[in-house]
Amino acid sequence: DRLFVSKVPQLLGQAELRAHFAQFGELTDVYLPSAPGGGGHKSICFVSYTDASGIQRAMAHGPHEVQGYPISVDIAAPRAPP
Repeated sequence: DRLFVSKVPQLLGQAELRAHFAQFGELTDVYLPSAPGGGGHKSICFVSYTDASGIQRAMAHGPHEVQGYPISVDIAAPRAPP
C-alpha cells in the first residue's frame, strides 16, 4: 500500500517529502518520477510505508503542507499486475 502525492512543486525534492511523511510511520520508499528530458520531476510522488498504519495516519492528517507548499495526498490505486 502506498500514497499518491500530487501538486508537488519543483522546489521540493525527495529529501523534503521523505522528512514530511516519515512523521506518520516507517517509510520503505519515496518515489519521485523524473520528467522526460531531465526537466525536474513530474510533480507527483509515491510514498510507501512498512505497514498500513502509516498510510492511515498520513490520511488522517490534513491538509498536507511541505515547507509552506500545499500538496495533495490520496491512497494510490493498486499497481496493475505485470
